[in-house]
Amino acid sequence: MNTITQPNPDDDSEEMLMLPPPEVGTHYLGSTPQAVPGMFWEIVLQIGGEGNPPVHLEIGYYSVIGRGDPSEGYIPQIDFTAFGAKDFGISRRHATLTPDAEGLLLCDLNSLNGTFVNGVSLQANEPRRLQPGDEIRFGSLRMIIRNLRPVGLSQTSLL
Repeated sequence: MNTITQPNPDDDSEEMLMLPPPEVGTHYLGSTPQAVPGMFWEIVLQIGGEGNPPVHLEIGYYSVIGRGDPSEGYIPQIDFTAFGAKDFGISRRHATLTPDAEGLLLCDLNSLNGTFVNGVSLQANEPRRLQPGDEIRFGSLRMIIRNLRPVGLSQTSLL
């Protein structure tokens, strides 16, 4: 499973949230980059500004980025609803992150308000490799990649 770590507001510890696996039978437009089985990458994002605590994500498979929609019962694997996603113009199915042997690929899913890396708009369904220091913008929500590193193989891939 993908995981997200964020500070626990009640104390100085971090809270680990497990993200659900991709939906079975989901079809996506364009070519889908294939993940390396069992390969995980950690990405640390500074969302909104230096005053906000960093968000840690561990990505091990093709993951949809977006915002949840309670009326449809939809929650993407990486959900920015808690960051005001709707107000920032983030689509329900906005973009994807896919791990491979070299890092993470970001791909816009033909979102209404666009996905940008370092100020350059991504073309729909055209993957872009991410690097530490890149500025990502989903709609108008800005974030900086503070760290991007491999965390190796999952324990289940070793069985």
